[in-house]
Amino acid sequence: MARVKKKKLELLDIAPRYQRQHKSWEFLPHMEKVAGEDILVIDIYYSMNNSVTYRIFLGKEDYITLDMNCGKEIWTHKDLGELIHVRWIYETEGQWYRKIHDKVLIEPEGLELIYTYTGYTKAEPEYCIICYQEKKNKEKRLAKEHRETDRWDKEIGTLPKLPPDWEEFINREAIKENYIFYHRETKDIGKCSYCEKTVYIHARHNLRTRCPECGKYVTLKDLSRKSGRERWRDYRKVWLIQKDDERLIFRRYEVYKDYNQAVFNIHTKSGYRQELMCIMSLDRNSESWWQWGCYKNHLPERWVKNHFSDFSGDAFESCCLYNRNTKEWQEYMLHPYLPVKEIPYETEISIAFFKWCGKDRLEAAEKLMKVGLWHLGSDVITGYLPAKKKINQILEIENDDLEILKAVNADYDQYKFFQKMKSFGKRPSAEEMALYICTNIPLSLISKLIPYTSFHQIYKRYKYNSAGILGKYYNDYFNMCKELGFDMKSSFVLFPKNIKKAHDDLVLYYNEKKDEIEEKKRNRIYAKVEKIAEELNRLYGVEDEEYFIRAPKNAAEIIKEGHAMHHCVAGKQYTEKMVKGESYILFIRKKSNPEKSWYTMEMKSDHTVVQVRGFANRDDDNIRQKNIWKLLTERLKELKKNMRAAG
Repeated sequence: MARVKKKKLELLDIAPRYQRQHKSWEFLPHMEKVAGEDILVIDIYYSMNNSVTYRIFLGKEDYITLDMNCGKEIWTHKDLGELIHVRWIYETEGQWYRKIHDKVLIEPEGLELIYTYTGYTKAEPEYCIICYQEKKNKEKRLAKEHRETDRWDKEIGTLPKLPPDWEEFINREAIKENYIFYHRETKDIGKCSYCEKTVYIHARHNLRTRCPECGKYVTLKDLSRKSGRERWRDYRKVWLIQKDDERLIFRRYEVYKDYNQAVFNIHTKSGYRQELMCIMSLDRNSESWWQWGCYKNHLPERWVKNHFSDFSGDAFESCCLYNRNTKEWQEYMLHPYLPVKEIPYETEISIAFFKWCGKDRLEAAEKLMKVGLWHLGSDVITGYLPAKKKINQILEIENDDLEILKAVNADYDQYKFFQKMKSFGKRPSAEEMALYICTNIPLSLISKLIPYTSFHQIYKRYKYNSAGILGKYYNDYFNMCKELGFDMKSSFVLFPKNIKKAHDDLVLYYNEKKDEIEEKKRNRIYAKVEKIAEELNRLYGVEDEEYFIRAPKNAAEIIKEGHAMHHCVAGKQYTEKMVKGESYILFIRKKSNPEKSWYTMEMKSDHTVVQVRGFANRDDDNIRQKNIWKLLTERLKELKKNMRAAG
């Protein structure tokens, strides 16, 4: 209701009350004309009050209420449900009606007037009024939103149509996961989801291998398993780049492929959903970012303008690239010679090469891609690999290593596997690289096993095990075997037939031997502490007439010192630091009582004092005033000087 009408509305006559009933509301509707507009006025009385409680004015475009409940007049835009206690009371034809808790009195003529004006019939009067008010609020909200969204729609303009082969691309190329489905009854006969041909396989559920017909990497799926899923969905994100007269349009989709198992047949269904869009000028000087979603949580979904920074993580994300239309936009790349047309669909690539990527990175990526290393070329663009001038420098490999990586179009995981194997002096072959991508064996586990065996043996033994089982049981099993001093080169130790059972059995044996293991460990540590004590005394063993500094004779003496002084030096971490050469424990004692603990000092390997603590961890102010501290300071200066001179 327009503000200018408020004074005119106040002048309208109030309908006199003619019914009075305890705990009841009385609605008195009447039509009035204000400034040429038909206004429905509803005067509302409560209980035994003689004066009107609320006056609701319903217009064709808006409404307003005059609240007279508190003895003064207040204009409000609250709806009836906010003014009066309203609750959901009953359902009719799937619609919940709201009703006032107390009784409502209204004459048939007034009820008909409300029905006619609001357009809601066969309902309670309060429900009709609330629905009408909600409708007007929604209309105002939509009008306000449209002022913004219409401006956005004008800015977006007309988007190019999707390529005619878009759905075929999703179904055949975009989803990189492929399967060979088989039934246990048919044994070694299955059907490839990519080439759709019947093939002969070595059947093993969830085994990663290659299709003998099309050569695609596939996962074997046994459809006869009782615990198997009836349906599942694979996802992937895809960048579609298009050009119109003045713009480059980057559209990111989430594409999916559904598999629905029905007896022996597999029914597939593919689809896509818009996620993100960037509209960029052809000279790349301006851009705008958009997200597909609900505007202010209101359906339907649409393009919503977002305010990404110039460098966006979303933009930098590597996705599959639709590259069947590269002719229309490749000349506008920062580096137009990047062979994006030939990029396999298995490769994930970032669109950062359009604006955000440096020239050195693009040139390095080009070198890798032109020799067939598509995945690693993409990893240069995203920053996983360094941007250097030569391939050997980028990958940190020898000349004869390149052919192995090229043979399998190595991705980043295969590349890390290759480097890890080389570090153990066991450079993998192209065959081993291909096997690695088909296995679930974690690289961390391979790193533990490879000093004692070959990758072929690891693959042979554990290719059927899940990464979860290996991570949950084998890691602990391996560590316990090493601590117990087992022969790690023995295949019986390295490759138990049942990992879980072997782990559980070894836990019982390990617990029996735990005290013995700990004792051996302590003895090794004690021996090392004794060996370095003489050198520490040579470096830091200063004394004066009253005090002296010495190293502990063994690890047991460090523990004894911690207990006597009530501080944490008794913890094994300090002994372990001494063994590793990270820091050293020293004792400051009185010559009058050389066996009694007085101060404990921690010294770093660079001759820097870390801390000095007295009884109960008290500070060191007292000791720093003594002559012994002056002598120590001079000795440390001399040691640091000698260390710098040595280099």
